[in-house]
Amino acid sequence: MPMREKLCVCAVCQNNDSFWCIDAIIGGLYHFDKVNRSIRCVLSPKQIYREGYFLVRKILYWNRKIFILPTHLNKEWVVYNIQTEQIDYFHPIPFHFISEETIVIENHAFCIPFFSNEPVLILDLETLQYEKKINIWKEREMPEKIFEIWNAKTVENEIYFLIHNSSYLCKISIKDEKIIILEIPEKMSCADFCNNDGWALTVTGKTLYKLDENGACLEKIEMETNQKFIRLIATYRFVFLLPQKGNTILVYDAYLHQFNLINSGIEEISHLLPEKLYFSSYWEYIIEKNKIHFMPCRYPYFIIDLVTLNNEQSDLSHSDIFSKEHYWKYYFWIQNLNPRIFVEETEENLVGFINMIKYIEVKAVEGRPKKSKIWEYMKKNLYEEILKGFC
Repeated sequence: MPMREKLCVCAVCQNNDSFWCIDAIIGGLYHFDKVNRSIRCVLSPKQIYREGYFLVRKILYWNRKIFILPTHLNKEWVVYNIQTEQIDYFHPIPFHFISEETIVIENHAFCIPFFSNEPVLILDLETLQYEKKINIWKEREMPEKIFEIWNAKTVENEIYFLIHNSSYLCKISIKDEKIIILEIPEKMSCADFCNNDGWALTVTGKTLYKLDENGACLEKIEMETNQKFIRLIATYRFVFLLPQKGNTILVYDAYLHQFNLINSGIEEISHLLPEKLYFSSYWEYIIEKNKIHFMPCRYPYFIIDLVTLNNEQSDLSHSDIFSKEHYWKYYFWIQNLNPRIFVEETEENLVGFINMIKYIEVKAVEGRPKKSKIWEYMKKNLYEEILKGFC
C-alpha cells in the first residue's frame, strides 16, 4: 500500500472551488480542489523561505493573487499570481511588527497587532506600500498592562477585535479610520461576530455572552463544562467553542438555546507537528455556503453542516509521488534552517523515523539519525540484543 503523508494546515484562504493552504510541517503553498479533494504543490518551501524559516500567520486571496504573510510582518512577503503562476517578493513593512490578523477591505489590508500597545497598520494592496498607523489608545489612556489581541472580524464597514483577558472590545471604523474602544460586561478570552451579533466567552470559560455592535449585553448564557476553550466561531445559528485540548467541539444553538457536543470520535493525527501548533485542537477553518470546514492540523479534515450539524471527516494527504520524492527532503531542509521548531513525540514513536528510512536517500540525511532520540533509543536496544547473542 503506497504511503501518503498527511497535510497539516496552519493557514488557509479560498477562491471559487479551491482552497489554498500552507503545510505547517514542511511549508509550501498548496492548491486543494474541494470537489475531488486533490492536493497540488504550487510553491515549494524553498521558494517561500528564501530568507530563512518564518511562521506563516496568514494567507490572503485578493485580485487573483495569494499573499503569504509572515507573523513578523517586517520579513519578506510572498505573492503568487494564480493566472500567470508568477511569484514576487516584497518587504512592505520597514519596522518590527508582530501581527495577529490581517483583514482585506476593498484594496486595503488592515494589519491587526498581536500586542495591545502596538498600532493597526494600513497597506495599499495595489502597490504593497505601507500607508499609515492607527493608534488603538488614541482616545483614552493606555493601560499599563500589555494585552494580547485575538480574533479580528469584519462586520459591514467595521472591524472588531477583542483585547484578550480584558473588558475591552475594539471597533475600527473603516470610513473614518478611527478606533473606538467599547466596554464589555466582563473580561473575555475570545470573541467573534456574525452580522451585527457578537459572541464572547469569559476568561473563566463558564459564561457565554451575546453582544450588540456597541458591546452591550443582549443575552447571558451560563455553561456547565470543565473544558478550556481557546477559540470561538460565530455563525447565523450556531456558536462553535473550540477546545485547547481534546477532540470535542461544544456548539451553542442560538435558535433552540441549547448546547450540543460533536466530533468526539475523531483521533489525533499521528505525525510530527511543530511544537508551537499545540495551541488549539482545531487551527484553521473556512465558512462557505452552509458548511464550516475545519482544516487538518492536530485532527483530520472535518466538515460540519451549518443547518443540521451533520458532519464528516477525512484525511487530506499529499499525492503518492510528492510524498515519496519531496516530503522528507523538505522536512530535513527546514530542520536545517531552524532545528528547534520540530520535536519528536516519544522515543517509542517510530512513524517519522520509518518514513525517513523509506523515502530519503542515505546521503540526504547523513549525520541526522545520530542526533535523533529515536535513533539513540533504537541503537541502545539493538546493541544490547547483539551483546546477548554473543553471550
